[in-house]
Amino acid sequence: LDLARRALDRATTLAPRLPDTSRARIQYGLATGADPDAILASIAHIEQQRQHDATLFIDSSRTFLQLGRWSDAADRLTRARDLDPRNPFVHAQLGLVLIGLRRYADAQQALEQSLAIERDQQLAYILRVWTAWLSKGDLPASRAFLDRLPQPDDWRFMELRFLQALYERRFDLAVDITAPWGDRWMKVIDTNEPVPD
Repeated sequence: LDLARRALDRATTLAPRLPDTSRARIQYGLATGADPDAILASIAHIEQQRQHDATLFIDSSRTFLQLGRWSDAADRLTRARDLDPRNPFVHAQLGLVLIGLRRYADAQQALEQSLAIERDQQLAYILRVWTAWLSKGDLPASRAFLDRLPQPDDWRFMELRFLQALYERRFDLAVDITAPWGDRWMKVIDTNEPVPD
């Protein structure tokens, strides 16, 4: 942090108004527990300078999430989506934040848009199933969506299928889903290790 402080001081001396300097100030502030108002002032400065930079608004959304300001994060991702509407990542991230805000119908719409742009996305599929579970506990809807997976046997979706079987009280099926991985299946999920042979 001392090296970071010195680098930030030097950047501030050389280019105090440069957006990258403000970005560095934000990251340093988050790392050191700085006054949130100072961090927000830096965000406002950058956003004013780069109003048409979708990546900037994605970064801002992460900062707002770290500050616990989920609605502000959703606003930034909405802005990023409007600036870069063909970016599936933005739609998926917006869906994730909307789930956190319990705006499930909006989250579902964002995730469907993400998948319409790019079909093979693990995060969007996972979140889409979670919206069915969390919004209404709609097991038929989540089952139907699991049946739409582009690669139904992909091990990355094993946890979804396992949980779906548990929620449906199909315990034999839940055991069968995890059987190929034996006692290593939770380790695979928790560590993102490569799928075992």
